[in-house]
Amino acid sequence: MDPAITEQVLTRYARGDSLDRIRDDLGLTFYCVRKIVRDAGVLRDRNGRSPAAQSGHVAPEFPGLKEYPPDPTELLDFLETAAEQHQKWDTAQREVPVVIATDQPIAVAFRGDWHAGNKNTLYKLLRRDNAIIRDTAGLYTAELGDFCDAFIKPTMQDGAQEALVPVKIQRHYVWASYREYLQGKVLGDVTGQHDHWASQMAAFDPVEWLSHDFKIPYLRHGGTIHLQVGEQQYEIAVRHKARGTSQWNPTHSNIRTLYFDRHYDVVAHADKHIFGIQEVEHEGKHSILVRPGSYKPYDNFSDSHDFGESQPTIPVIIFWPDRHEMQCIRGIEVAADIVSRLRDGGRP
Repeated sequence: MDPAITEQVLTRYARGDSLDRIRDDLGLTFYCVRKIVRDAGVLRDRNGRSPAAQSGHVAPEFPGLKEYPPDPTELLDFLETAAEQHQKWDTAQREVPVVIATDQPIAVAFRGDWHAGNKNTLYKLLRRDNAIIRDTAGLYTAELGDFCDAFIKPTMQDGAQEALVPVKIQRHYVWASYREYLQGKVLGDVTGQHDHWASQMAAFDPVEWLSHDFKIPYLRHGGTIHLQVGEQQYEIAVRHKARGTSQWNPTHSNIRTLYFDRHYDVVAHADKHIFGIQEVEHEGKHSILVRPGSYKPYDNFSDSHDFGESQPTIPVIIFWPDRHEMQCIRGIEVAADIVSRLRDGGRP
C-alpha cells in the first residue's frame, strides 16, 4: 500500500471520519480501509471507542509533554557555528610554511623523545644540546614529540613509578627549556603518544599549549613543513608515530611515507628510540630519511622486552639557500661546528 494513502486514511480516521466515508472519498474498498486502520491498531468499535477504551483501560494524558522543535534550522545553524568556532580555537596545522630569509646554509636537528621526568633521562646531555642549539647561529630544531614521560593513565603504574617529579612539573621543565634555550629556534612541534595521554585523560593538549605560548607551528600528530631557505624550498614530512615501523629497519616507516604519500626532501619520524639515517633517490630526486634516538636510553618497559639501550643520537640536516642540496650529519655537536664553518665562509 502506498504510504501516502495509508497516511491519508489514518489521518481522516483519527479526525473522526467513518470507514465508509473514507472509502467513498478516496475510492478504496471498505475492506482495504478497515485493514489499514486495524493494522495500525486504532480501529474503533460500534460505539466509537478506541481499542484501549474497549478494554476499559484509560490512557494517561501528558499536558506538559516536551516535543522536539518543529523547525530544526536552529540546531543546524548552531552546529555549523560551533564547528567554525572549534576550528578557530584549534591551532593545529597539517601544512606549515616556514621562511628563513638568509643567503647562508642552515641546519635543522630532528629530535624527539625527551621523556622529561623519567629517572633514566639524560638531563645534562639534553640541556647541553639545547644550549648548543641556542648558541649556534643558523641551527634550528624540529621537535617530534614525547616531551614528557607522563605516565598518567591508571594502567601505567610501572612507568609512573619511574617518575622523578609529577607530570605537572615535567611540563614545566619542557616549558622552561623552551624559554631558556629554544626561542626562535623551533620550526614545528609534533605531539607523541606520551603527550597525547593528557588529551585523552583530561582534554588538555600540553604540546598545543607549549607551541601557542612560544608562537611555534603545531602539527599535532604530524604534517608537512614547507621550508623556504633563501631561494630554495624543501618539503619535510614530520611525525612521531607512523605506519610501517620495523624492529629491523629504523627508517622503514619513513620510506613507506615517501613511496605511498608523495615526494619529500626529508621524512622524519621518532617514537622508536632508535637512531637511523637513510639517503635514497625517489622520483629522480634526493631524499633523506631520519629517525632520532632518545634522551631516555632505557626504562623498565624496554628492559622487560629486551630492547637494549638506545643512544641519544640526533640527525641534523644542512640545507643550502642557493642550490637544492642537503647533507645529513650525525650528532648536534658535530653539526653545529660544521654549519658554523660554512656560515663563516669556510668548508666543513
